[in-house]
Amino acid sequence: SPAPRPKSRWRQTFVSLSVPDFRRLWLGTVIMIAALQMQGIAQGYLVYEMTGSAKLLGLVGAGMALPLLILAPFGGAIADRVNQKRLIQGGQIATTLVAILVTLAIATNSLHWQYLLMAGIVQGLVWSFMGPARQALLPRLVGHERASNAIALVSAGMSAPALIAPAIAGLLYAFVGPLGVYLTVSALGFVAVAMTTSIRHKPEPTDKPKRGVASDVKDGLQYVWSHETIRVLMGIVLVFVLLSAPLAGLLPVLVVDVYHREAGALGLLVSAMGIG
Repeated sequence: SPAPRPKSRWRQTFVSLSVPDFRRLWLGTVIMIAALQMQGIAQGYLVYEMTGSAKLLGLVGAGMALPLLILAPFGGAIADRVNQKRLIQGGQIATTLVAILVTLAIATNSLHWQYLLMAGIVQGLVWSFMGPARQALLPRLVGHERASNAIALVSAGMSAPALIAPAIAGLLYAFVGPLGVYLTVSALGFVAVAMTTSIRHKPEPTDKPKRGVASDVKDGLQYVWSHETIRVLMGIVLVFVLLSAPLAGLLPVLVVDVYHREAGALGLLVSAMGIG
């Protein structure tokens, strides 16, 4: 006789959110990503408005990308050696403080494009350690049997703000200027820090690593290179990022010089990309 049809398990899609600590981490991540999405709109339009230079706009955009590309492997090795919650919390605090400093510079009319470049570099450095720490913390919060579900939910949560956060940032910029956007970004940063701080998970004691960070990074790179499937996947991701990231970073040039629009149109265009 035919096997019985399996019952629908759509509720299992969100099973990790039933864990309070994971739910707090997930909300903090979504809020922080929304803040960065809004900051990206304000920063790009502000740099091009201040300088009128596509070269400087691209340079500022690369400020956050380069530390991520170079330091992320080291972030993974360090995340195995420290309290992941504290590392994420510290990174969110640093990101929020950078946004506050930019807000103060805008409010006092002392902002230069170099400040935004330095802000991007600092935030890229911080996120090089926050990302691996978050991935390492997930199994500890939900258990190894739910780790795949938790990773999928975090990935979805990090993508979801792209649907609306850029549009909101563009409208805020159009009506109240960059100061209003950065004030909102700073406020969201405080909320994200509060959510991460509320995580009650206490890390289990681990044995002190017998190898150095550099050795772990070397082993990781060798592992990637020795497995063809992983090597190909890493190559595909790298090529995709290198070809797509400059487009998003240089959209202010297209919006201003080609379509003769302002920040509101830039936000809507980036949100349309997020929907796609």
